[in-house]
Amino acid sequence: MGVSSEDLGGSLAGASISQVYPAVTAGQVVVDLSAPGLNTDLIGRRVRASLQIGQRSALMVPARFIVSRFGVDYARVLASDGSASDTPVQLAPAQVAGEFEVLSGLQPGDTLVRPGP
Repeated sequence: MGVSSEDLGGSLAGASISQVYPAVTAGQVVVDLSAPGLNTDLIGRRVRASLQIGQRSALMVPARFIVSRFGVDYARVLASDGSASDTPVQLAPAQVAGEFEVLSGLQPGDTLVRPGP
């Protein structure tokens, strides 16, 4: 498992988790970590680290293609006959600024039209 930490200056290849503590506080969990070549000055210190525990495909859409009306998000989808219709979509924030992850409402290959003024 890859571990990276800004506090440690990058990636810790070959790191392993030896203990996971069950409490979750503000979305964070405390673990004991072993890593070859780790500076002994860091033993017992807390550092912020990120673990990649999985990977999945996601459908991403630029925010400029989304419009919200009365609390519902819509994307304008181009049909094969050239007409466009507003389709309700369920979105999640993306890690990239200016984009959304589409959870439902669109399919890969849908052609989007930028909504007008």
